[in-house]
Amino acid sequence: MVTVHPVLTPADSRAFLRTCSFIYAAPMVWRPRDIRPFIAASDYKAAGEVAHYLAVSEGKTVGRISVHVHPERPQGLFGLFECQANAEVARHLLATAEDWLRSKGCTHAIGPIDPSAVVSGGVLVKGAGPNTEQMPYTAAWHADFLKDQGWSHLQAFQTWSFEPKIPKQVRQMSNAVAQKPGLKVLPLTSLKRPEALEVLTKIYNESYKGTFGFVPVSVRDLGAWLGFPDRVDPSTSLVAFVNEVPAAFAITMIERTALSNTGSSLSQTVQRILLERRFTPDRLRVALFGVVPEFRGSALGGLSLHMYVKLTQAMIEHRIASGILTWTAAHDEVTAAGLSLIGAVPEHTYEIFAKEL
Repeated sequence: MVTVHPVLTPADSRAFLRTCSFIYAAPMVWRPRDIRPFIAASDYKAAGEVAHYLAVSEGKTVGRISVHVHPERPQGLFGLFECQANAEVARHLLATAEDWLRSKGCTHAIGPIDPSAVVSGGVLVKGAGPNTEQMPYTAAWHADFLKDQGWSHLQAFQTWSFEPKIPKQVRQMSNAVAQKPGLKVLPLTSLKRPEALEVLTKIYNESYKGTFGFVPVSVRDLGAWLGFPDRVDPSTSLVAFVNEVPAAFAITMIERTALSNTGSSLSQTVQRILLERRFTPDRLRVALFGVVPEFRGSALGGLSLHMYVKLTQAMIEHRIASGILTWTAAHDEVTAAGLSLIGAVPEHTYEIFAKEL
């Protein structure tokens, strides 16, 4: 028998965080996510409401789900959806989520979207190998269970893999952009920590405005989602300024081995940090890549390609063999054309679903 109950106790919280380790086992190859920062430290939930639920069967955790509403998003949302390959578990979790959203006055819902001001989530429906750093894994059955419960496709997003190579045409465009008066591209390490996060937040809010599910983020929101500064790779993360005005960014995370990210004790945390320091990375995730509208197109022609070249040079300098860029809309032909120009190829596809409640 499957039961679903809200996360209320410390033990519930630990089980919620560790749900994936209960569900995914060999031969599945997946990378754990550390969702603690944006669950515990984000301002997002202060602006709206967030609830978390666990599914239990015979005393064992078999699934989880979050539900959330926000005054600046017109619909209810669910996220962090994980469950065993069991239709009954999925049905109970989704029914609980739908009931909660109806109780908040929602007539329409989408998901899976993480309970964060920064839009991320989805169901992994296509792609070989493990999920990329801090992205959901989910298994094939998640999409099937959503469809069985009346959820329909809304939008698809892709990740793109690339190698640190600079095509001649891109290099020439980058060299031209580099001559623009007042343009500086700096490593994130050149900024002091409080200043860095404020600059990143400003660029995010200006460059991502109008994109899917956008709500303005606070400094605290963005820091929580990024796990800043611990998960951001300062050696390859870049910020561009034009006449001292923040213009663009490329924020990266190092792809890590499948270390346990869900423990809550100090000893486990120390162990993770020590292991990560010993780990020599060869791949990174470009978690955020954006150009402020004022500096797009003819205003500074090719700034995004110039940022890619500078990122590639940083990767080569630090002997990082490949990268993966997330999250681009599958129907965005302009972005796809630009990524193809630098030799990137689609790697994973994530799907968002919708339902009338």
